[in-house]
Amino acid sequence: MDDSRAVSGSGYFFLSGRNIFFGPPVAIMTNYLAAYGTISQAAGEAIEQVLILKAKVKGKCFGPSRELQEEVKGIYNRGVEERLHLMVRLIVELGSNRPRRFGVALSQLSLNLGEVADQMIELLYLPGYRNLQKVLLAQLDHLQRTLVYFRKTVTGKEEPTTFNINYLLRDIALAICPFRAEFLPSSDERIIGVAIKEKLDESVPHMVGEPEAMYLALYQIVGNALIAAGSKGTVSLYSKYYDRFKQLQVTVADNGAGIDRLGVLKSALEAEQLDPREAEALRRDTADHNNKIFGLIFKPRVSAFASQNSKRKGIGLVLAHEEVLRHRGKIEVYSKPGRGTTLQIFLNV
Repeated sequence: MDDSRAVSGSGYFFLSGRNIFFGPPVAIMTNYLAAYGTISQAAGEAIEQVLILKAKVKGKCFGPSRELQEEVKGIYNRGVEERLHLMVRLIVELGSNRPRRFGVALSQLSLNLGEVADQMIELLYLPGYRNLQKVLLAQLDHLQRTLVYFRKTVTGKEEPTTFNINYLLRDIALAICPFRAEFLPSSDERIIGVAIKEKLDESVPHMVGEPEAMYLALYQIVGNALIAAGSKGTVSLYSKYYDRFKQLQVTVADNGAGIDRLGVLKSALEAEQLDPREAEALRRDTADHNNKIFGLIFKPRVSAFASQNSKRKGIGLVLAHEEVLRHRGKIEVYSKPGRGTTLQIFLNV
């Protein structure tokens, strides 16, 4: 894709697996409307390529066909990844003038996108992988939803529609951790021992909102639960509809070590999201339900895992919290040391 009409200079930005690489800064553009249009167009073209991939995956019985594997990989590399390069170049360029809007958009685009794409391509070459077609479709749905959400963020266009939260949870369970034992041969060294259990209320009605936004919010919450559970833990997904109150409850629980309260406090202080004078009072809060410390994990740059991995910047839960609030919902947090963490999301239907 020729991007010379939209981008000048030699700057670059690209996603590669779990890393994000920035190149030299590009020249500041003056025609912002043209830039918005180019970003939107590139996102739309990337979505079209993902749809082509989905059609190919749906129409094939996957086996040891190297030709088919290379075809799918080629479409992604040429059709999707090249457009991602263009979009993020423009975002970096415009972000210096509108840092809030484009910083959020960049975070939304980059969260887990490169990792999911790499996993999808790797799965094509795994012999004996069970439910390959189903998992690949879930991962392509993830790419499509992320791109649609990103495009809506950049253009500022909201398109509420009806969706069912159970469908989103099932897709997340397939896409987010494809190296589980239930999918791989027992001898495969890539197996991750974590289990995902679902108990979804089939009476849950459709709701009106932004399905891509709610999907990505839940994806980030489930992703954090997987990290907390560890390689041998369990993450449980529940949904329950209360007809009397017209309220939907979504629960994501893990059996990990629980929220590291002192670690969160330290992270919040380092991120300047907490007044040092308030920290001592928070340390004395020993509640396991909606502890004031728990609320800090929804603040920018505050990580629930800072003590384990300093590279985690606490972006995912911030975006998840914002989207739940935008859908007129709320999140309650329960966490007990050594007993795991439970996030309950309440939405009015």
